[in-house]
Amino acid sequence: MIGAHPPGESQLEICTRHGEPHITDVASRSRRVFGHADAGAEPRFVHNLIVKIGRNAPCPCGSGKKYKRCCFSLREAASAGAAHRGARFEDARTIADRIMQQEAERIAKFGQVRAPVTIQHKGQQFVAVGSRLLFDARWKTFHDFLFTYIASVFEKEWFSAEISKPLEQQHPLIQWYHLLHEFGAARKLEQGKVAKIEAPPAQISALLSFAYDLYTLENYGLLPPRLIDRLKRKDQFQGARYEAFVAAALIRAGFTIALEDEGDLSTTHCEFTATHRATGKKYSVEAKSRVRTGFVGQAGPRKPLGEIQADINGLLVGALRKAAAHELVVFVDINVPPSETPLLEADWFNKIASQFERLAKNQQGPPLPPAFVFFTNFPYHFVEDDAPLRGAAVLFTGFNIPEFHGTTADTAAVQTKFAPILELHTSLLEHTAVPHDLT
Repeated sequence: MIGAHPPGESQLEICTRHGEPHITDVASRSRRVFGHADAGAEPRFVHNLIVKIGRNAPCPCGSGKKYKRCCFSLREAASAGAAHRGARFEDARTIADRIMQQEAERIAKFGQVRAPVTIQHKGQQFVAVGSRLLFDARWKTFHDFLFTYIASVFEKEWFSAEISKPLEQQHPLIQWYHLLHEFGAARKLEQGKVAKIEAPPAQISALLSFAYDLYTLENYGLLPPRLIDRLKRKDQFQGARYEAFVAAALIRAGFTIALEDEGDLSTTHCEFTATHRATGKKYSVEAKSRVRTGFVGQAGPRKPLGEIQADINGLLVGALRKAAAHELVVFVDINVPPSETPLLEADWFNKIASQFERLAKNQQGPPLPPAFVFFTNFPYHFVEDDAPLRGAAVLFTGFNIPEFHGTTADTAAVQTKFAPILELHTSLLEHTAVPHDLT
């Protein structure tokens, strides 16, 4: 197995005033915000209109400067001759090179996702999400936006109903928000100021990552009502949240996602089909998460952390039995407490390695298909409330794939033959940060 610890979110940037965002659809809101005609108004067109602009008049570009100190200079430059135009072309090429370099750096840090689309207008901060435009004057950072964005995904009535319950009976999402509120109060953060917090508490990181994954999915049209309904149910939250993570991770790694028809009960099928954009290679993807009673919304008493053991057999076999139209990729979240030892020496790692090997050698029933298998562990809920995340891990191997037998998983042949999967593994390790800036 190839394994490593992803770094996780290392810094939190929040402005300490939060509230529900004002939400509206782009189609209806854009008319007023950007000065378009009201709905139903007769469009008007003006042909062959020539207007003389005085040098001291306000510039028509809307900069607020006088025309002679703004676009008039561009007009003069346009008539200055070929030599000057050549110089301006060089300037434009320099700007283009800088933009391309910034975009390459953004992709290297955050993956192959679209950059946030944001703008400030009339004192409001706007953020586009899919077909919606959300705005709030109080958002100072992208983290501010994400913490309130969730309020636009889940209904206000659902939030109110959950908040009214005793803390121990609340949905995990509401419990995370409770910890965020307590964290801000304990730190006595100055109101209205951006606070930069190194190594934030694990469950606040969990809330931030969850919000970013939902934002990513909605931005790509992949947040159906069925998934939201499952996320609202305590007993289904963990599994649905893991599926959201896997889909968002694949997008960051350069894949497009096509959801399967959940209403088709004629056969078992995988969660979705992932297509590698660069090569067009298609994969069927299945995601499974091990639940633990008493944790992340699961009913029942909590076991002592020392008694929680890794067990992958049932989840892995169930995933491998799903009908797959393409090569199969399986994600399994083992959900165990963090280990204080190095990854390859951890007790849970040795357990899943031996279970995996025995399953490959002693298969029961019909032969199991080959598959690329990712084991993950994100133990947000197993650390102290004020402690940062530790012990997160991503492991990668192949099941019934000869090239992965023994220690050949890092050979040049494997890297060439399975390049999209290795790119996915690299992205899972490197693209864990959430953007900070609203730019």
